[in-house]
Amino acid sequence: MYVFGNLLFWVHFMGLGMALGCGIALSATGPRLLAGATGEREQAWQLFKAFSRTVGTGLLLLLITGPLMIWIKFGGTSAFNGWFWTKMGFVGLAVAGMGLHEWARARFGRGDQSTVGFMALGGRLAAFGMVAAIFCAVFAFS
Repeated sequence: MYVFGNLLFWVHFMGLGMALGCGIALSATGPRLLAGATGEREQAWQLFKAFSRTVGTGLLLLLITGPLMIWIKFGGTSAFNGWFWTKMGFVGLAVAGMGLHEWARARFGRGDQSTVGFMALGGRLAAFGMVAAIFCAVFAFS
């Protein structure tokens, strides 16, 4: 079980890297999507969709491996302190932010330009939630 737990931990970190790395890429791609020339917008849109899917995949990996590790490596949540539960609140904020971002991205892809602000807000909420969750995890698991 030790090896399996460590593999889950590795996949968890891979998901974290995917979500944060492509989230940063989205913050650079989004403005180009709006301000670029017509040809540049199409290329930026393709990158934007790919980065969004990768962020979503990374977040999904985190949501799958996190609970598995809690039960396999730690035997449940009974020993966790307030930092852990604060972390989980920020995870919820990150999931909500990503949900808002994806909802707005889908509408933007269908031509609804009014959702740009929601994409930006969702991305910022997700980024803040993830960074704050990582901060809390340092104290929860040390």
